[in-house]
Amino acid sequence: KEKDYFLYVGNAYPHKNLDRLIDAFTALNGVPDLSLVLIGKDDFFYRRLRQRCRQNSRIVFKMQVSDQDLSCYYRHARALVMPSLMEGFGLTPLEAMVNRCPVLASDIPSLREICDNAAVYFNPMEGADMSDR
Repeated sequence: KEKDYFLYVGNAYPHKNLDRLIDAFTALNGVPDLSLVLIGKDDFFYRRLRQRCRQNSRIVFKMQVSDQDLSCYYRHARALVMPSLMEGFGLTPLEAMVNRCPVLASDIPSLREICDNAAVYFNPMEGADMSDR
């Protein structure tokens, strides 16, 4: 497993804002041993992202991990990042908190309702704000 990483768990639909997350992570050039681990299900959107990131060894894709491995990823991550532009209800931040994983989340109403003051929030439209967190 990766040693020092940020974690994203979920699908890669466009409203999940992963392109901006990848841009913000790539801007963190000053931390060469830091990785971004994306966990999801292999589909069109993840294949597109993997193609985009094929030259960046710091971005790691894990498809369909077991529940036990997922808990391990949460427990060892620097933080879960939720860059979504919109969410109905997000179970992922709750899973992270249960596993004592810090949460960095988009400043959108549904994530504020779920995480309250247990997360650090950023503007999901601003990659610089995301990477500053």
